Amino acid sequence: MHQSFLGIAILALTLPAAPARAMAETQIDATAAQDVLSYIEHKDCKGAVNALNKAIANKKPGILLMAGALFEQGLCVKPNWDTAANYYLRAHEEGNRSALPRLISGYAENNRDPAAAMWWVSKSPYSLPPACASANHLASDPEAFVAALQSWPKAQLAACVYAAGVLHRIVGDVEFPGNASRQGIAGNVYMHFVPATGTVRWTAGEMNRVPFTRVLQPGDDERSEFKDPLLKHVTAVGERSLKQFTRPPDIDPAWLIKVQFNFHLD
Repeated sequence: MHQSFLGIAILALTLPAAPARAMAETQIDATAAQDVLSYIEHKDCKGAVNALNKAIANKKPGILLMAGALFEQGLCVKPNWDTAANYYLRAHEEGNRSALPRLISGYAENNRDPAAAMWWVSKSPYSLPPACASANHLASDPEAFVAALQSWPKAQLAACVYAAGVLHRIVGDVEFPGNASRQGIAGNVYMHFVPATGTVRWTAGEMNRVPFTRVLQPGDDERSEFKDPLLKHVTAVGERSLKQFTRPPDIDPAWLIKVQFNFHLD
């Protein structure tokens, strides 16, 4: 399961620099990333690790995100969250916007470190319900921040960590799907996440198709509605993300998290 998931993640992270991307820019060095991916596809883990280490040694900041993903999922390396988090942190410090949601979801998964997850949430542009943000003003004082979290009812903290984890796992994984970009499809997709029921609903907003000559790839369907590739992609990401987190009881049924994803063709 880890390998298939990471294969999806890596393919998303290694889109060429020119085509479309979702809201979060990956900032991956395309050549270095493709080298690592090529070794992985040929099941040459030694070559993949060597290529990864070479790119890191050459100070290619974008590759740090891929390094974090490899260590988080344990592909070609022994899984190690602390190492993954360190690479994500370095990527975040280099300005990679895709690193923050991966830090949050990683700390939230299996309640690995709820306080760390919520501290990083305080820096996220994606909003949680107000009950999950009451300690954000203390984020500059880690001790006071943790003390505030400890004063919350356990059910409240568990609900907030769950909501944060699912939301940011989705945000971290929703890169522009390759089949949609090949077809020149772009537009807006709206997410409605209800933590109490563990459900994510997607609706398509304004869509457009940029005409250009293209070659159909396996899985493309010229006859389908042109918005389908985007909706199918985000639906799969949502379903996969929900399965990764155990929903706690006693979540406020009024909580609703909305996000608009904008897919652009550069």
